[in-house]
Amino acid sequence: MTTRAWTDPVLWSNVLFLGNAALYVAAGAALPAIAMLLCAVASTVYHYSCEWELVRPFDVHVAYLTLGLTMGYAAASEVHPGVWAVALLCLGGGLAAKKKSADAYGQWHTIWH
Repeated sequence: MTTRAWTDPVLWSNVLFLGNAALYVAAGAALPAIAMLLCAVASTVYHYSCEWELVRPFDVHVAYLTLGLTMGYAAASEVHPGVWAVALLCLGGGLAAKKKSADAYGQWHTIWH
């Protein structure tokens, strides 16, 4: 199995998940914090293994779970409509970057995260 170097930006973008997990812990939200940690592990393993297909389903399912929990917790809180608009713009931008990443994976993947 081929692996990426630990210095690859595709791997380092997973640090963002750890930062989000820490924010959830600080907010007292254990479930999304755990999901973010799982997302960090799944994504790191998947990308370290150069997108090994055996690991892909775990990475994708944990990512969907994490996104669902994040949106659910945001919807359940009293979030200002302007913040929702910015969040949805960021999500849209991330999805656009993900679509673009098929052309230049290493360049756009960090933006997607």
